[in-house]
Amino acid sequence: FDGRDLIAQLQCPVLILSGRENPRTHPQSLDLSRRLPQASHRMLEAGHMLHKAAPAAFYGAVNSFLAAR
Repeated sequence: FDGRDLIAQLQCPVLILSGRENPRTHPQSLDLSRRLPQASHRMLEAGHMLHKAAPAAFYGAVNSFLAAR
């Protein structure tokens, strides 16, 4: 099942976090942020395991996103 064509139908806020030090994920995260109507995208100074590599930035971004909802 490939649901990429359905992405634009999501009508809820979405937070997309990616690590600047993991450029392999940048194209996918940027594509998702463009295709999701209510997406917020943040690039953190970390690699792949954001919650471990940059916990303060990760949880700060998640908490800010949730508090705004």
